Amino acid sequence: MNKNKNPEVTHVILQLINHLVENDPKLQERSCLVGILLQMIKYTEPEFPRNIRVEAAYYIGNLIRDNSRLKFFISSGDLKALVHLLDLNYKENNDIIHVALDSLVWIFDTSILSKQDLSRILCKCGAFQ
Repeated sequence: MNKNKNPEVTHVILQLINHLVENDPKLQERSCLVGILLQMIKYTEPEFPRNIRVEAAYYIGNLIRDNSRLKFFISSGDLKALVHLLDLNYKENNDIIHVALDSLVWIFDTSILSKQDLSRILCKCGAFQ
């Protein structure tokens, strides 16, 4: 899943991945272990088209609903992915922003990190600028 020159192909691949892992916790965990999470995090960056960012947001939002997979996400060091998803025009991207906000609320509600530590990490990612 390198930066494909054809965004339509990338979008279809991301849709397929989301469909495969959507209701399969073991496959979600395996997808993290083989590096799909790290690739999805890259697709949250503003340089990618909206449809690709939507698929990346859904993958991350679905993935972190379990504490063990949430640990994968946090340990990847890329809470910045959620910050990327918040930095959008709300009218055009409310679905992406809602996934990011729901994910942040989920992370805050878990006891994996203290709220102070999580806030500090999010500050470093630029969430409160």
